[in-house]
Amino acid sequence: MIFVGFGFLMVFLKTNMWTSVGFNYLIACWVIQLAIILIPFWRFVMEKHWEYINTDMGILINADFCAGAILITFGVLLGKVSFA
Repeated sequence: MIFVGFGFLMVFLKTNMWTSVGFNYLIACWVIQLAIILIPFWRFVMEKHWEYINTDMGILINADFCAGAILITFGVLLGKVSFA
């Protein structure tokens, strides 16, 4: 859903047809990687307890939801803002 759904949802825009698919892949990969690192980091900061960052299904699902929120915002920007 994150990689295919949001990218091809934005293809209908006249000005950003296939570019939006490429930006969708780029932004989704970047956000998922950052979320995998930053979600446990800030949890460790708040709890003042440091350990290794383990990648489990909970972190991956949270990172996927973070990417979904960012891509929804990106879709709003593509629909409302003129970049030309």
